[in-house]
Amino acid sequence: GASVRQPQLEEILELYEFRRALEPFAAQKAAQFITAPELGVLKEVCARQHDLAETLRQSSGHLQNDELMQWFHHEERFHNTLISAARNSHFDRTIRNSRVLTQLFHCHQTIGLKVNLSVAARTWGIHLRIVGALESRNADLAGSLMRTALEQGAQQTLLSSSNALRP
Repeated sequence: GASVRQPQLEEILELYEFRRALEPFAAQKAAQFITAPELGVLKEVCARQHDLAETLRQSSGHLQNDELMQWFHHEERFHNTLISAARNSHFDRTIRNSRVLTQLFHCHQTIGLKVNLSVAARTWGIHLRIVGALESRNADLAGSLMRTALEQGAQQTLLSSSNALRP
């Protein structure tokens, strides 16, 4: 039978390095070019993430099954919208063709990344702050917040993988 290859910790960290090299720049550029409809998409994603965080607050567990898949869908939608808003076709094509977001979120699922209330609230909060920076056209803040978000994501992944993966 077919088997699914387990991602190695090194591979996951390389995906985060790739994102940290490109996405803060995309956030800075998006602050210059983002449209009201794109901001609307980002706000909608934040609202859906807030809904999922509220579910967690009431259950005091972690997202599972359909809710976890929704979370990853919203994460990917947030980042893809921001990348598109940068209005750099080469950058957009590089990210999309490399499928880095899809690969990373697949790795998260494979290693059993837990999205609990703390993770959900932190992610939702920084996404809201990124949207605020974009809305106010503050490129430096948008880039800095994106860098922070990615660093937090990498740290959470390392924490989650410590039991599931061996470097």
